[in-house]
Amino acid sequence: MSRLTPTIAAPKLGMSAAALMAWIRTEKCPFGIYLKREGNTRGEYIMFEKRMEAYLNADDFKERAGKQ
Repeated sequence: MSRLTPTIAAPKLGMSAAALMAWIRTEKCPFGIYLKREGNTRGEYIMFEKRMEAYLNADDFKERAGKQ
């Protein structure tokens, strides 16, 4: 599976990278995960491109996007 970074994926979703990262950290994002590393290093955000495309193409997403 190909992976995306928050800065690449966020514009495709119509949100900022910070908002996307917050959504992923809540563990409610269906196509992204946050891997926290031990120690003082930062974690890593991983988004799966095919899962994101399936989410964007879903009928319920299109209905929600049309209401905005």
